[in-house]
This record gives sequence, C-alpha cells and structure tokens, in this order.
Amino acid sequence: MDPREFITEKLNHLRGMGGPGQPPFHPEHMMTSCGVVKVVRRPLNSNGGYAVKGATGFVIVINSSDPPVRQRFTMAHEIAHVLLADANMDSNEELCNWAAAEILMPERIFRSYAEPRKPSPESVIALSNTFQVSLNAVITRLIDLDIWRVVFVWWQPYDLDGHRRALRVQRFRRPSWCRVYIPVGDSVSASSAIGEAFVSGEPVEAIERLDLGSLRGSFRVRARRLPDGRVLSAIELDTPLHSERPKRYFREPYQLSLWRGIRIAPEDLFDKRSPV
Repeated sequence: MDPREFITEKLNHLRGMGGPGQPPFHPEHMMTSCGVVKVVRRPLNSNGGYAVKGATGFVIVINSSDPPVRQRFTMAHEIAHVLLADANMDSNEELCNWAAAEILMPERIFRSYAEPRKPSPESVIALSNTFQVSLNAVITRLIDLDIWRVVFVWWQPYDLDGHRRALRVQRFRRPSWCRVYIPVGDSVSASSAIGEAFVSGEPVEAIERLDLGSLRGSFRVRARRLPDGRVLSAIELDTPLHSERPKRYFREPYQLSLWRGIRIAPEDLFDKRSPV
C-alpha cells in the first residue's frame, strides 16, 4: 500500500475512536492507540524530537525549548514515524511532515475554514490560532492543498543609508504549478504598501506595481508586519492588473539565468504550458 494511503486510512480510523471533531486537534488523543506509552519533554541540542522503541512501546522525546506550536507539530510528526514503523513501512521526513499536517489540519476540515477566507496574512494568522500551529505550517498546508492562488513573500527590513529604511525579500513560497521566481534580496521602498504595513503595524491591502524577478505587473497585495519585525505579504496570482502583458509564462531556465548571469531574450521566457 502507498504510505500516504496507509496513513490517511489509519488516521481516519483513529479519529473515529474519539477526540474532538473541530480544531484544535491534539495528537495526544492518538498516542495510546498508536503504541506510544510516554512523551518526555526536555531541552535538546537540536530542534524537534525523536521516537524510540522501548520494552512496552514507543517513547517520544520533544524539545521543551521549542514553542508550544512546534512541540505539537513534532509530536504529530513522531506519531507518523511510529505508525509507519509499526507497519514495517519506510518513512522519511517529508512524508512525516505531511502526516503531521494531516493530523493537526485534516484536509476536509482545513479546507472548510480556509476556502471562505480572503487570501491574506490576517487569514493565515487566524488559521494558525484556530488550529494551534505555526504560520509556516499553515502556509505550507495552503500551498500543498492549492487552496489560494497566491505567492507568499517574507520581507526583512534594512537600512538604506542610516536615515531611510527599505524592505528586501527574505524568502518566498509559491504553488507547485507556479513558475514565478523572486530573487532573495530584491527590495521595495518604505513608501510601498508593503512598506506601509511595516511602518504602521496594521494590515494593508493595495494594488501594487511589482518588479520582482519574473513577477512583474500590478497585483493585489495584502501585507502585515509580524511580531518579529518582518513583513508577510500575500500576492494574488489570479490577475496581474494592468500588466504590460495580460498573462506571463516562464520556463525554469529563467531562474538559472539569474544565477549564472546569462541573458535570455524575453520571448524565450514564455511557455504556455506553465501559467503563473
């Protein structure tokens, strides 16, 4: 049996044995049925945790220094390792991360909460609070399930000349079908909507002109400053609005050309099979 099919079937069975029907979902409710006899929380030299098999069952060890939402995800992740080990099936980190997301954010229920919401950092924060998971876990789930047609960009503030500040790309996440590439370090000014979100600390929504790698045109942008000082933005991909070209398509060589410094003619960047 395919490991994902096995995990889905097993989790559906475990949910039928009890536990809450609405978020937040607690992996502790699955422990006994999975053969986990004990959870130990103590400081570890690395993030996360691990599972070990003892004489009476599995023991999960979790880093007590991690934030509570991270500890919950670690427990769900290690439960996935236990389920696969009990079934003599190979496991890997990517598979167990997927299973942890399914434990904490079951697809059917997560969709029912996420799909009616506006694609925005505010909605990401609300889903994070509802399911008691990290912002990154919510964003990964949104992208994996292809719920919102957006690119998420994290922006880091920096000083331009000691008097003025700007924001530059720290990282970005995009749907798998989207060929957009945004170079780390590309910047926007403090006068942009993204800059306004940083300065005001309030959520901002605007039509913003962007020129970030292969993402060019006017897009609807929603941004919010995070507690750590960075700005999270959600850039809608359904349009660009008033773009020079109504729809852009890019091949992967464009990303390589940025790295290698190779110039590629604009007409070579279009591929009708890969819509932004």
